[in-house]
Amino acid sequence: MSPTTAAADPEEHTTMTTPPELAEHPDVVNTRRALRDQLERMGPDEQDQRADLQELLELLETDPTVALFAPAQRTIALVQELARQRTPLARQVALAREHERLRADPARNARALNRLGKINPLAIEEHAALRTRTAELLQELRTLADPAWTTPQRRRALADERMPPLDGTWGLSALADQLRRSVRDALAIDPTHPQALHLVTLAEAIENAHPDAQPHPTPCAGPGCTQPLPPADRGRQRRYCSPPCRNQARRAAAKR
Repeated sequence: MSPTTAAADPEEHTTMTTPPELAEHPDVVNTRRALRDQLERMGPDEQDQRADLQELLELLETDPTVALFAPAQRTIALVQELARQRTPLARQVALAREHERLRADPARNARALNRLGKINPLAIEEHAALRTRTAELLQELRTLADPAWTTPQRRRALADERMPPLDGTWGLSALADQLRRSVRDALAIDPTHPQALHLVTLAEAIENAHPDAQPHPTPCAGPGCTQPLPPADRGRQRRYCSPPCRNQARRAAAKR
């Protein structure tokens, strides 16, 4: 075998492929970039929000894979959104506190009170609630972070989360059923069509990918028949559910 042929061998290529560097995964890179961009846009009066986002960046240095878990991605995005919401609220808090100070002597400070304009009386409580919620979210992310994120177990957990659902409407069962339906008409005309039978076998393999899945019953190969065949006790699996289906298949083959 020539070197060129060996290099093109898919199985050998898969074996020799080095796993990608998770710290440079696009989701990690994009999350870091979004946090840095938001930090750059913050003004000098947003120190609290800046500290929260800076903590997020440091957490991603400790464990970049946090940004690869779907729930953590939503949590990070929520922390960023709460930081944006706290900026206008912080200004309203400053006005509310100034309003409270001036009301200590309303006669003397009447003009200053008027200049403050409309005051949000709930600003202080709302701002405090957002800070509390942000602290809770950051704690959730700290709990998820693992300094030993380079382990094979961590990589497997991330891969498991991104696997397609193994059952349900949009899972592997639906894909297998779609494959079977796609070749039903072809098998009704030619029950021995090799490509159609290959797709039926593939559908069974897809559906049985679930570790707890029961083998899907093989459908009858008779023209237009979808009756499932009973599993073979011994020997080869039967192809037809009944003599009439076998006879119909033979007549259809004879006509061709």
